[in-house]
Amino acid sequence: MRSVILILVLFIFFAGQKLAFTQVQNVAKIGSTAISEDEFLERYELTPVFGKHKKGNEGENKLKFLYTLIAEKLWALKALEERLDTTEAMLTTFEAFQKMFVRDFVYQKEIRRSVVITEEEESEAYKRNGTKLFVNYLISTDQEEIDNLYNFLNQGIPFDTILAESPELEEQKTPIEIVYGQMDEEVEDILFNLKKGEFSKPILTPDGYYIFRIVNKVETILMNQSEQDDSYKRARQIVQARKERELFFKFYEERFRDTKVVADAKLLRSLTVQLSQVLEAKAKQRNTKQGDKIYLEPLEVKKILDYYLSDTLNSIIIKFPEDPITLRKFILMLGFDGFSITETSVNEVFSRLNKRTRSFIEQELIAREGMRKGYQNEPEVRSSLKMWFDNYLFQMLQSKFTDTVEVTEQEAYDFYKSYSKEYKFPLRMNIGEILTDSLEIVTKVLQEIDNGREFKELAKLYNKRESTKVNDGEYGLTPVTMLGELGRIASMMAIGDVYGPIKLPEGYSIIKLLDKEIEKIDDSRKQFDEMKTKIISDLKYQKVKRFLSTYTADLAIKYGIDINADVLNGIKSTMMNSFGIRYMGFGGRITAAPLLAPQEDWIDEYFHRKNQLP
Repeated sequence: MRSVILILVLFIFFAGQKLAFTQVQNVAKIGSTAISEDEFLERYELTPVFGKHKKGNEGENKLKFLYTLIAEKLWALKALEERLDTTEAMLTTFEAFQKMFVRDFVYQKEIRRSVVITEEEESEAYKRNGTKLFVNYLISTDQEEIDNLYNFLNQGIPFDTILAESPELEEQKTPIEIVYGQMDEEVEDILFNLKKGEFSKPILTPDGYYIFRIVNKVETILMNQSEQDDSYKRARQIVQARKERELFFKFYEERFRDTKVVADAKLLRSLTVQLSQVLEAKAKQRNTKQGDKIYLEPLEVKKILDYYLSDTLNSIIIKFPEDPITLRKFILMLGFDGFSITETSVNEVFSRLNKRTRSFIEQELIAREGMRKGYQNEPEVRSSLKMWFDNYLFQMLQSKFTDTVEVTEQEAYDFYKSYSKEYKFPLRMNIGEILTDSLEIVTKVLQEIDNGREFKELAKLYNKRESTKVNDGEYGLTPVTMLGELGRIASMMAIGDVYGPIKLPEGYSIIKLLDKEIEKIDDSRKQFDEMKTKIISDLKYQKVKRFLSTYTADLAIKYGIDINADVLNGIKSTMMNSFGIRYMGFGGRITAAPLLAPQEDWIDEYFHRKNQLP
């Protein structure tokens, strides 16, 4: 039976709408920090949970997820003790997240909440949303030519006669359908006020001058109240978005009209060359196909930083009236925000970098305006920042520790000698994977799966992992020890289960367990050299698994944990797994909550240790 972990896809636009900052109780206390019922509910509802849809599992599911969330907080506390928050990487992360949440608060407070929609505007938008226009058009980039065509039409020459002699006829074998919200508001105002058979005056657009003719106007029949409500909601959203856009331009003009910001062209050109070189080298090394994105990752960031002398890195690349941005900081921010390109030529990289620089300046100005007003101290900003920063600290420390786990050849040989004539091979699994860097594609894939579309079809369309593209996302039967985080999660799944998204360094992964083969015994007694690589891989997997469990239990003993079962049991949650995207004010998007894979194995070790304490 098909078991889909993720069903409901949510779009969250403003943090202020999803959190009510009233007095709340804590579900758990972990050393000097705590997990509030608000944070627990938000994270639980927006994180994949095995078996969440099954009745009778609610209490167990919430408790297991709480153990995972406690593990995150324990590692974050240890990271703070290790002063990882003072490293350059984490300082960059903190600043980037803080400014993003501050910008979002500015947008809520000064733009979105300032929107006023009249009854007349609602009524007109609802009417237009229920009407489809079918049009033909004439187009020219030359104003004199379009004026001549307009004069011909006014003289009575049929529209179809002129269209028949126009190159755009090929695109209009059937009239073009236009729905409300599809075009610029000014153009729509003209078109929706035309009657059937009428044509517009020449309209200037970025593509050239258009003359539209209304071929037909069709009113949509809404069959029930639900369809009417959906139509009204969509119409209002379009009006809201347009008014927000208008207020944004007004806000930006009023606040920053006299602000002068200058980028150093010489440093930008130099950075362009370095970006081009490292990304081109990466593309060649990975044999990237034409048209595929090439991403700036930490390794490339380090290479670029290493190229420049200290004095150059400390040079000013963007000069604000106060607190200018150094080249070093700009490179780090570029790495954090993400930079990708499909063509590595210097000209293409320069064009892309130029756009990113303008965007950076705009967002930096808005963030500084919000910081000047003290929005970084607002409860919802601080809450979101802490939640995400804890998650990053947790990830950073776990990666730091697990990367140091090694298995020597001597350890492998000692194990080889100890197993005598039998060797137990680990669980092998065949998983299908869809790897993408796009949250929008994650959303689309999850919706398609929920609608019953085959996972394999979607993998053909969207999977970006080069090593599995040829097999439509399938890995083939592979030892769990060689699949890393995907293997750890897949080992908890039943055949047919789908789980995701899982946050990986290379993007977001959605996996399906296609097959698995239980542990088996090999008594062929192969030579050590034949077995060495496999034994080292298996031992490392087991070593990392034991380490994470044992170390998390150690941290729980060290810092202390206290779970409020009454508060936990009193939290009302849904039985549906959800995935959310949070669209930030002034641009940008993140998952609605930090993604967190199951990590509750440590709790048994913790209780065992605790019971042994005097």
